[in-house]
Amino acid sequence: MKRYTGNYLRIYFWQTLSILLNLGSLFIVLPHLTGNKALYGIYSVCIAATIFFSYMDLGFINAGVKYGAEYYIKGDVENEKKTIGFSMAIFVTLVLLFCLGISYLAFHQEMLFNHLTDGEASVARKLLLILAGSSILVVAQRCLQMIYSIRVEDYYFQMFLIASSLMKIAAVFVFFKAGHYDIVGYFLCIQVLTLLCLACADFLSYRKYGISFVRILPYIRFSREVYNRMKGLAFGTLFLTISWVLYYELDPYVLARLSDPGTVALYSVGLTLLSFFRSILGALFNPFNVRFNHMLGMGDEQSLKGLYGTVISVLLPLVVFPILSACILAKPFIECWIGPEYSASVPAARFLMSSNLWGFIAYPTGILLVARKEMRLMYVIGVVQPVMYWTGIALFYRFVGFNIFAICTFMVFTNMAIFYTRYSERFLGMSFTTFARKYLLPALPSIVLMTLLLLWAEPHLPTAKGVANLLAVIATGACGVICGLIVYYFSCPEFSGYIRSLIRGFIKIK
Repeated sequence: MKRYTGNYLRIYFWQTLSILLNLGSLFIVLPHLTGNKALYGIYSVCIAATIFFSYMDLGFINAGVKYGAEYYIKGDVENEKKTIGFSMAIFVTLVLLFCLGISYLAFHQEMLFNHLTDGEASVARKLLLILAGSSILVVAQRCLQMIYSIRVEDYYFQMFLIASSLMKIAAVFVFFKAGHYDIVGYFLCIQVLTLLCLACADFLSYRKYGISFVRILPYIRFSREVYNRMKGLAFGTLFLTISWVLYYELDPYVLARLSDPGTVALYSVGLTLLSFFRSILGALFNPFNVRFNHMLGMGDEQSLKGLYGTVISVLLPLVVFPILSACILAKPFIECWIGPEYSASVPAARFLMSSNLWGFIAYPTGILLVARKEMRLMYVIGVVQPVMYWTGIALFYRFVGFNIFAICTFMVFTNMAIFYTRYSERFLGMSFTTFARKYLLPALPSIVLMTLLLLWAEPHLPTAKGVANLLAVIATGACGVICGLIVYYFSCPEFSGYIRSLIRGFIKIK
């Protein structure tokens, strides 16, 4: 683990910059997009469709990363290329089908939306066609992400994403200004900028590793040998993927059919914040996905247990404290960010963000289940999640309205967190009492302090839309998080020990 600590820190440094940039993008870009609630609702549904790219590989990209990491750590580059190429072959096939499906929907919008005017229908058609045409870019992106992440050097790829994001933020001032609202032009522009980013990342990958998306192209083909090696894990993750889509990704589409674009826009505020925290969690835990597989590839389960426990202790405050702060300050944050007309989105936003409070245990345990090929447990999770979610919505939507989608998301995540905790206890060989004493109780003083401070501060914060007011709310939340981290440093020996070891290592390097 020690020789990869520097890589983790580099990854976190660049991902932190990327997250801060995305946060700035939310404050700069989204207020422009929400200027037209109906068109923003349409845009939100189109953007939400891109999440399906994450699940379109039938589980073979996740399996490809696992086996590719094991081949890489053994120095078997040829089999690594074959594994990546086969994963891409599956992915390309599904992306092409997605292109056809989105193109069809572009001319049959009534399948997605209700009550569109002619102008809104024209915008929806153009956005969907652009999405279909640019889908192939995702193939190159996923391939490059596999190459960089297998080497635990994702930070190189992040550099290009940051440059692309800066240009996308700048573009908003071209397409959205007084009397000018061109959401179609903006969407097309960001696809072009993504293409430039991927071309640069591909060139660097070839120069550093002798492997790139272009070099993988001859390996993008079906192989029975690779298929037989990967199919068990791949189909398990495929089942889990289908379950995840049914549970986690269909809500804006179902809501669009049940209500109208304005209601979708209100719900999409919470989805935007959820996606932001989801990107943070993905950034935090992604490097350990590969390291878990490296350790299993070397047969070193004892080191894996040590790393797993460290991940929970060290990353818990980075997951829980910011989300807790955002939930408590959600009302002044949303009103200062996009205006009081979106205040009805606050309850849904709070429930959606709160669902990721359990990410400190859910993410590493989910990675561990895949790494250890716990197929039976993955199938159980795959059945339980969507059944619980849609049963709750079917029973209570007429009474609660669109907020029930967020409430059910929170309830399912909470139930899954209980399951993941039980699995972690067994893997680490601990009782619940020991697990709670070591990993959960040290955070309690910080959580109590943060909650009291932020609840006291919340009524005194501004609620009028504006950059200065928004920064005041963010600064208040950041102060709460810092107070929580200080207390956690003294209450959690493993966290404070890890921080001290990082400081000693930094001083030694200097």
